[in-house]
Amino acid sequence: MPIRYWLWDKQNGRCYYCGVKLKKGRLASDRMRLMNIEHDSCTSTIDHVIPKSQGGIGTPGNVVYACLKCNEERGNEDFLDFSERKRNET
Repeated sequence: MPIRYWLWDKQNGRCYYCGVKLKKGRLASDRMRLMNIEHDSCTSTIDHVIPKSQGGIGTPGNVVYACLKCNEERGNEDFLDFSERKRNET
């Protein structure tokens, strides 16, 4: 089973950070972002707990489903710090 389907089931189709219901099958890609293709807040992304820019890899223990807004807002911010901040916002 591809990791994105496993994550979808594990998180009940919701963003790990803010809990928004994500659209199944709408996974934003880096290519789409570079082309400035419009996405809404329900567009799914796979966020790396340890960012790829810091050596993180796409294994089940290092990824979560996140809405595009949360993924882009987090950037390289520490996973635990960002998670706590988002929980306090809701």
